[in-house]
Amino acid sequence: QYGGEASAFKADVSDPEEVQKMVAETEKTFGPIDLLVTSAGIVRRENHETLSFEIWKEIMEVNLDGTFLPVMALKDGMLKRGFGRIVCIASIAGLRPRPNNIAYSASKAGVIGFVRSCSEALAPSIRINCLAPGLIETDMISTLAPEKRKAMIEATPIPRTGTVEEMANVVHFLLSEKASFVTGQTYVADGGRLSAHKAKTGERIIDRKPFGASGQYVGSPIAANGDIYFTSERGTISVLRAGDQIDVVA
Repeated sequence: QYGGEASAFKADVSDPEEVQKMVAETEKTFGPIDLLVTSAGIVRRENHETLSFEIWKEIMEVNLDGTFLPVMALKDGMLKRGFGRIVCIASIAGLRPRPNNIAYSASKAGVIGFVRSCSEALAPSIRINCLAPGLIETDMISTLAPEKRKAMIEATPIPRTGTVEEMANVVHFLLSEKASFVTGQTYVADGGRLSAHKAKTGERIIDRKPFGASGQYVGSPIAANGDIYFTSERGTISVLRAGDQIDVVA
């Protein structure tokens, strides 16, 4: 459609030698690489009782090492040429608790921390940012139980799954000069799910009150906006500032 040319170069992104070979083959075909998107990822839904060290290592090798190795393989050339643009795909799982996805959540939090540090280390020649998607229609969510999928969509203010095309639009923006003053950031594209917390099914909002200046919340439990969570006696609530409006639910 746009008259471009594309080729596929296969590699295990957790293997340093394969990554170097992939980079060499790509640059032999197309010349120096100025734009990089790291997007390889796997997930294993394990809680603290079932998570083994082997599963932990597998997830870290693909999700975290698989981000580190391509960036490290390309950053010197980008610095030498004085130009580079990188986007690393993280997840909102790296920004909030995931008790049944401990290793996955930790790996994506690691990607976010890596990008933040690299943004200062590699500036000003290289801009590097994260994209943290929510529930996106890909093979990764194909094994979700229907009731889990339904619950996740219901917890999203824009109540649907995102599309690959929507994520590609964000990546395109971050790689472009329209984002020329943006680096070290984690761009969340999740339909509002990270910043929203809805009352559980069967609960009803009975009042809206200001959060107390003393740091105590009014009523139990509450549902409120925020992205730092802790557990109340009946559900999860957000850490709030004095004066924030909260929904007291029954």
